Amino acid sequence: MASQEMNGCLVMKLLKEEMRQRIVEAARDEFFQSGYARASMRAIAQQAGMTVGNIYLYFPGKEQLFDAIVGETVRQIQEITRLPSANNDTIRKMADALRATFVQNRVEFMILVTRSSGSKYENYKQMLITLAQRRMREEFVARGYEALYDPLAVAIMEGLMEIFRTYDGDEKRLEQSLVCFLNYMLGGLLSPGSN
Repeated sequence: MASQEMNGCLVMKLLKEEMRQRIVEAARDEFFQSGYARASMRAIAQQAGMTVGNIYLYFPGKEQLFDAIVGETVRQIQEITRLPSANNDTIRKMADALRATFVQNRVEFMILVTRSSGSKYENYKQMLITLAQRRMREEFVARGYEALYDPLAVAIMEGLMEIFRTYDGDEKRLEQSLVCFLNYMLGGLLSPGSN
């Protein structure tokens, strides 16, 4: 009898995880198609094949469901932003970390930076630009480039978004594009003779 109860608990646990995963997958699709502000818990429930009430058993609300989808991507991006200031040695590390994060979380990344209006992440892209500006200010003001860090940070962010938007599944080409782009954007400013 005890083993039947243990097996029953295991089956229930597996079913609960399967239900949770169905909700997350349906919500990912809905947030990607409609954006956070227009996403509907009813549409998510319909796509997951359950009632809205069942979703609320797993997630207290749309915000927590959105966090479950983009939270890991946010954490990975925060790790990238902790890399040392951009210099010739870290450009490749930054490009590789960006590529890995994007490839691993492509839909979540695009939701975060293009479809998060109305959520607590709605200014995430601007926050990344501001962070890049702050990091570049630290690096470039000492070199006499104080007029460049703001527009350069915006240009880098927009360029990265375009590279990610046009990604076609070729990881090697994505990595090469990122390294080339970052080298081009930062290379002259970072070269030893540019002081």
